[in-house]
Amino acid sequence: NARYVTSSGLFGQQEKTGLETGVYRPEKPVLNSSLKKLRLLRRDRMRDKKELILRVVFPLILVAAALFFISPVFHDINNVGVSDWDSHFFFHAVPLRTIAEFGQFPLWNPYYCGGNAMLASPESNFFAPSFIFVLLFGEVVGVKLIIAFYAVMGFLGMYLLARVLGMKRASSLVPAVIFMTSSWFALRISEGHSSFLPFGLMPFVAAMFVKSLEEK
Repeated sequence: NARYVTSSGLFGQQEKTGLETGVYRPEKPVLNSSLKKLRLLRRDRMRDKKELILRVVFPLILVAAALFFISPVFHDINNVGVSDWDSHFFFHAVPLRTIAEFGQFPLWNPYYCGGNAMLASPESNFFAPSFIFVLLFGEVVGVKLIIAFYAVMGFLGMYLLARVLGMKRASSLVPAVIFMTSSWFALRISEGHSSFLPFGLMPFVAAMFVKSLEEK
């Protein structure tokens, strides 16, 4: 990384340097190259740090939007709602009582029409992972937490689908908000159609399908 050089004297005479004098000078391009690499490394680290922050911030914005969207559900945490909510709370309460009080698998609903199938009922959802909220907090509070869960998943799922389809981060917020704040989901929540809440997961299904086609 060093070289021996000669230079011209004041009156055109050759000054002895390099091998003749034993003096060498380090090459400046080597030092400049090292500094350039250091700057590039710092810039890459800053870019990675910014990328990580953006990956966290945008989903957090959507989580906040989802919770704001369904916040009226929690204004009275013990309110059972109107329309079909009483029957849907009932379909959550029966398997909860069967499991928690009797220690049995909820195959049968003895409280409905003189006794009816629980496992085979289209309204039965105790196999859903979200039923854990009912087991932990009861049918009323638990179902409201299920609403919050699917709302958050709907926002995040549509954001993910938009990203998979090639949209930029900021642009991907728009379809996420439109999808979950549409009147369809609002009506399901207000009228007590809890069986339709898992449709909030459909964007995840679509995103995985698209990725599966891309990675063949």
